[in-house]
Amino acid sequence: ESGVSAPARTTPRPRADDGEGDFAGELSLLAAGQAAIQRGELREGIALLRTHKQRFPRGQFAQERDALIAIARCEGGQSGAREAGQKFLQANAESIHAERVRTACKIEDNQE
Repeated sequence: ESGVSAPARTTPRPRADDGEGDFAGELSLLAAGQAAIQRGELREGIALLRTHKQRFPRGQFAQERDALIAIARCEGGQSGAREAGQKFLQANAESIHAERVRTACKIEDNQE
């Protein structure tokens, strides 16, 4: 042997899932949560949307997800739901979802 070793083989490592950049996966999870809510399965829908929040904290559909969670919680009468709606509205006052959140959570414009 010449003492020269062969170049080390590098195996590509799977990229850590930082929750960013998986548009199809993000959209699919959001759609599944929304569909469950529309079927009246609020608990399942909220669970799917919370999974979305864990996997895609700053994803393309973060605002939609947060609005859907607030709406579903308010419609389901969960404790703290109205406050969650108010928090969404404070952070997203100009959102296209603001009116739906206000209606579902029974929040007047001046109560944000």
